[in-house]
Amino acid sequence: MPKGEVTTAINELIEWIITLLSGGTSHSRTTQNNNSNQNVTQTLARLMPALTTLLKIPEARKGFVRKNGIAYLAKHLNGNSGMDEGGVSPQALYDIGFCLWTISFELLSGGEEAVIDVGGSGTTDSLLDFSDLAGALPNPPPKASKPRSVASIALNDFRQHRLVPLLVHLVESAPRDKVVRIALATLVNLADAKGEDDGDGNPAETTTSGVSTTVETNNFVTEMVTEGNLLKTIQAMRNSQCKDPDVLESLNHLHKKLLANFKELTTYEKYLVEVKSGKLSWGVTHSEKFFRENARKMENENFGVVKMLIKLIGSINSSEDDTVAIACFDLGEFCRFYPNGRAVVKALRGKDLVMGLIEHENVEVREQALKCVSKILVQKWEFVR
Repeated sequence: MPKGEVTTAINELIEWIITLLSGGTSHSRTTQNNNSNQNVTQTLARLMPALTTLLKIPEARKGFVRKNGIAYLAKHLNGNSGMDEGGVSPQALYDIGFCLWTISFELLSGGEEAVIDVGGSGTTDSLLDFSDLAGALPNPPPKASKPRSVASIALNDFRQHRLVPLLVHLVESAPRDKVVRIALATLVNLADAKGEDDGDGNPAETTTSGVSTTVETNNFVTEMVTEGNLLKTIQAMRNSQCKDPDVLESLNHLHKKLLANFKELTTYEKYLVEVKSGKLSWGVTHSEKFFRENARKMENENFGVVKMLIKLIGSINSSEDDTVAIACFDLGEFCRFYPNGRAVVKALRGKDLVMGLIEHENVEVREQALKCVSKILVQKWEFVR
């Protein structure tokens, strides 16, 4: 079969697969949608074996990326990692992870320049050369913009659809050994991914969890550090008696990358990592000096870190007394040093949650909760002390 016909056939097959993938991306937890979730499981069971085979072909990977395929894989992963909540099967999770893993190789190679396909035939048309007409035209046509490479599109989609947190969750939840293996392998490729520019030769700047970095320095690594307990999980897995050589290689590679990145983080960035991990320990990031210097940064992402502290205080699963006590201290210090911080905490219903801890059975929790409420109510805390 001629190459053009093969390319057309591949593109038509990808179009068909994406149409089916896009038809079942709603995962409401209501009884009304139980049949929908069942249909999604059946659809994935039919499609994924074909897609995992198809994406081994470089041309198919490029076509899948150009047609927004990464977004549909992310939607099926998002909210479906928890098997206790009726998520997709471990086999489907593995297949989705395998697809993302194959696509992640495009980020290592740099990919080829992607030309917009307006005809749907799978062919690429060269840009017209206006050089001979330049003198005859009153206004020469503008210079054609540089077409985006497949690697650039994939980088943006992996970041926009937050694949790193989803893959990190797969590693931490460990639904099956092979799912963990493929998720780690994908994270390794993302950690080694080349950077991209903003179209004008300048490094593209992004912000992850309040940490501003450039993609040239690999924003994915920073995201891995700031999302959940990946570094601690990797350290624990390395200390366990893991005998899988592929997993060990991935763990060692990621541990080296993440540890180096963690050492380069500022004190506030390390604080973000700790809060997002859900487990707090007394140290320099839980002191008057720290909040005096960093309270204003806590307004980033619509007071995201303040919301996380309140969630730690109010979560039923937050059984660690030390974490609850420290979260109360941090919230109180935020109220002291952020302008109108008391109003922010009240608006987020933090005061009500903390007041409920004043009679907590743990002495330290009671003490920190009482101090926190006082800091919320009193404007001049330093005079009270």
